[in-house]
Amino acid sequence: MKLKPIIKSIIILLAGLYLYSVGKNPLDHYIIHTVHLIFHEAGHFIFMFFGSQFIHMAGGTLLQLIIPIVLALYFLFVKKDVYASCFMLLWLGSSFYDVAIYAKDAIVMNLDLLGGDSVTHDWNYLLSTLGVLKYTPQIASTIFNLGTMSLIVGVVVGIYNSFTLEEVDTV
Repeated sequence: MKLKPIIKSIIILLAGLYLYSVGKNPLDHYIIHTVHLIFHEAGHFIFMFFGSQFIHMAGGTLLQLIIPIVLALYFLFVKKDVYASCFMLLWLGSSFYDVAIYAKDAIVMNLDLLGGDSVTHDWNYLLSTLGVLKYTPQIASTIFNLGTMSLIVGVVVGIYNSFTLEEVDTV
């Protein structure tokens, strides 16, 4: 048995397990949360040009999730690199965990937000506007579960791909 598929499998498995542990409290993992936060805040800026307050507020979460999805599709369909695409699914899962924490905070609004107390809590606004604020725990749980599913798919497909992909000789 070749060593490379085993190493690749161990790497993606460890990354998946680490990011799952991050999912328990993503805000404790400053670097990962900061990456998500950068895309989140950029999303507010980009989506404010769509003219809708709702889209502007949702834009942070949208871009935070769209970036790893687009990169996963890029690696899969353009680069034909399933393994790299699986890592983007891990990033997506981690991003879902980050979003789940924010969504879970929609009722109590205890998180420290950029801009302090004067800013609108995205998820409070979104869920209130949709009339589903009372379902916040279920919505946050669903988002968290989407993160877990993304991690599982990324790890399983990454491991499967490590053992089934024919190596191309580039010499």
